[in-house]
Amino acid sequence: MHQVKEATWKNGVLRVQLQKAEVSELVYYTFIYHGICAEQWHKPEAFNKMGLTRTEVLDATGAKGFAFDGDAAVCAEMGSMGKKFGNFIGERTSKCEAGACAKRK
Repeated sequence: MHQVKEATWKNGVLRVQLQKAEVSELVYYTFIYHGICAEQWHKPEAFNKMGLTRTEVLDATGAKGFAFDGDAAVCAEMGSMGKKFGNFIGERTSKCEAGACAKRK
C-alpha cells in the first residue's frame, strides 16, 4: 500500500511519515481506513491494548499532512459503516502544517 519512511509513537499518538512528496486527502483517508482502522477490525484485542488516540500522517519531509483523532471505539464504529466512511474520517481530521498538527476543535 503506502511505504512508511518513519513512524514514532508517543502518548497514544502514532506519527507516520510516508515516502510521498505530498499526502493527498485520498492517500490519507485510505491510510486511515486500511492501514489503521482495519487493524482494529482484524485484531480488536491487540489494537485496544495499544491505546491509540490519534494518527498523524505526514509527507516524506514531515512538514504537511493530516491528523485523525480516533481510538479503537472510533475505528470499530467506522467498521460498521461500510463504504460511507469519508465524512466520518473528515469530521475527525485536522491539517498538519510546518510539522505541527492542530488539535481538533
